[in-house]
Amino acid sequence: MLTRGGALVYFDSTDEADERNGAARVIPLAAARVERRGADASASPGFFGGGSAAAAAAPPAGAGWFAVVTGEREYLFAADAEADAERWVAEINDEIDARKEEVKT
Repeated sequence: MLTRGGALVYFDSTDEADERNGAARVIPLAAARVERRGADASASPGFFGGGSAAAAAAPPAGAGWFAVVTGEREYLFAADAEADAERWVAEINDEIDARKEEVKT
């Protein structure tokens, strides 16, 4: 997953060496918000762990959960740990804030 140009991009896999690993979805962040979620978040129908194979796998014990909420749907993600989820939430919020600043100027 990465943030660029006002969007969140997530990939088919977390394997950066896999040449077939491509962007699975681009989520515009202009009207989005990001929220932390509790440990029971994997029961949500919006759970997405990173790709079809990854989504089918159980998230790691102690996973940190967060959601990117748009006007169209909610994308629920699991990070390896709570601290990782906190970093993702901060990075995504920074990208959202940067886009809001661009709109103001």
